[in-house]
Amino acid sequence: MESLTSIEVDLFKSRLSEEEKRDIVRSSPRTVAMVYTPPPINDAATAPIKKIDTAYYNLQAFLPQATRPVYYYVHQLLQDEPEVSIFDPRFFFASKNKATALRRM
Repeated sequence: MESLTSIEVDLFKSRLSEEEKRDIVRSSPRTVAMVYTPPPINDAATAPIKKIDTAYYNLQAFLPQATRPVYYYVHQLLQDEPEVSIFDPRFFFASKNKATALRRM
């Protein structure tokens, strides 16, 4: 728990600024090694191309955030009940919930 100090904060109930949320996500063990810098938008590109590129970038940034609650749910389930079977209906619910969230986008 010492290395994951952000777990002490309930992200689902607290009001955090975008910068604070970004810092928590970037300090996560799953994302700490990732360094992503999107390529600069070509200034010669037309406005519709820039709009589509921005929408695509926003979608890429949103997808991991949309499925994070499902991962958190499964993580909590495994922490609370380490002996739970992989055939437990709650795992089925989590996988279906994630797939549904991704299909709606």
